[in-house]
Amino acid sequence: MYSIEILLTILCICIVSHLSIGKSIDFDDERVGIIGGHDARPGDNPHMCSMRINGNHYCGASIIGDSWAVTAAHCIVGLTPPYLSLHCGTTDRTKQGRDYNNVSRVIWHEHFDYKVDLVNDIGLIEIKGKFDMDNKYINKIALPVQGYDQPAGVNVTSVGWGYTEYNINITKHEFPQTLQTVDMPVVDRDVCLEVYQDFFKEIGQNYTIDVRTVCAGGHGGHNVCDHDSGSPLKFNNMLIGLTSWGKHCAIPGYPTVYTAVGQYRDWIKNHTGI
Repeated sequence: MYSIEILLTILCICIVSHLSIGKSIDFDDERVGIIGGHDARPGDNPHMCSMRINGNHYCGASIIGDSWAVTAAHCIVGLTPPYLSLHCGTTDRTKQGRDYNNVSRVIWHEHFDYKVDLVNDIGLIEIKGKFDMDNKYINKIALPVQGYDQPAGVNVTSVGWGYTEYNINITKHEFPQTLQTVDMPVVDRDVCLEVYQDFFKEIGQNYTIDVRTVCAGGHGGHNVCDHDSGSPLKFNNMLIGLTSWGKHCAIPGYPTVYTAVGQYRDWIKNHTGI
């Protein structure tokens, strides 16, 4: 049985930092979520699922096919299907919706290595059977074509059940009951990379910000926070990004960095046939 030990860093993301054999899974880490947003309307995000470990909300995921959901690699790396489930078809984190406790396979990108960098932060979850896409509350989200790159300055939408407020001095925060959503502009990658230079010096490591990433937010207190990595970044109901990493929660001037789904479209197809 796998045990996950999380070494918290000043990154608000949250990368699984050590895997070992043990008897339990430790959930006391942090995953990226939303600050400065508002309640999502029922039916607006039918692709959205809460990815859970042993029944506890852990990350976000999006339905992309009859039996497949996509999330961040760092949400599932080292995990096996018996621990995982998906809660879909609702804006309420604990009520309504449908539970899928029949995860059959998890796949994380073969070149994802958090010890080296945070690129290739994408993973797939397959369930046995199919999602119940028979109503407006459960459905798949459209995927971009291979190579799609969202232009800077365009408003995009981030969705998640992460913290809606953050205080570094508080050790325990509460998840919102209702799914949150926030609109924010895409930030030019060169600007995003420049902003993070001091942060990279502070932590003694450089992380890649290139065509495989999308930067968004960082202004006006609207951004992601802890506990919803893997959640979607959308444009016109198309999945363009997966929440990956950033500096703390809604720190002014620091965008969140997302995995650019358009750079991994062929990878998704190769593994899922979608």
